Amino acid sequence: MTTKKSLAIVTGGSQGIGFAIVETLIAANYFVVIADLHAPAVDIDATQQATIHYQPCDVADAQSVKNLVEYVMAQYGHIEVLINNAGVVCQGELTSLSQDTWQRVFKINVEGPFLLCRDVIPIMQQQKFGRIVNIASVAAQTGGGFLGNTCYAASKGAVISLSKGIAREYGEQGISCNTLCPGYIETPLTAAMSHEQVTHAVQAIPAKRPGTPSDIAQAILLLVSEKNSYINGVTLNVDGGLIRY
Repeated sequence: MTTKKSLAIVTGGSQGIGFAIVETLIAANYFVVIADLHAPAVDIDATQQATIHYQPCDVADAQSVKNLVEYVMAQYGHIEVLINNAGVVCQGELTSLSQDTWQRVFKINVEGPFLLCRDVIPIMQQQKFGRIVNIASVAAQTGGGFLGNTCYAASKGAVISLSKGIAREYGEQGISCNTLCPGYIETPLTAAMSHEQVTHAVQAIPAKRPGTPSDIAQAILLLVSEKNSYINGVTLNVDGGLIRY
């Protein structure tokens, strides 16, 4: 099977922010491959089915990532966009964390994007075109806080550095790599926050509201556009003005 539409891989695309990104890309005429451990948690309507494919993938497993990329190339023959959205959050102060927890967070949040980028970039090099967006968090710039701890923040800081390195190494080959840092976004993860935590978080945001998955998806659309040929290596905060530098 081949598709003339630009093809995007979205990891962790089965729910929350990931699925909002999928829907937004489809509406913008992309063909999207959802790479996730689980199938989409929401119903895909008939109009979307022709432009979505779900492919099981464990982003922390090198062979699983290799199988994903080989499958996409065998079936469709090209990859224009890679969105590394899959990730995990952890809580607790540093001295309470086990080494296993630290390593698990870094394996998914950092090694996952590394593996995807390593396997997809050679394809983008051959195409002389590619758009990569790695999803981090404003926690990387604050050391954690209302969502995520020091471990989570450190892993997302590594994602920012990964993006900048990729932008430097491959920018002259038509490949851009940027980082998007969501602030407080209404998702299943933040739904567990207490009323007091939500109130405190919103008070700190100049927009005086939480963000939505759609807010993130619309920013993604800008970064992956073919018309965007000069935004590369940036860290874009989508946070209602929470981090103002």
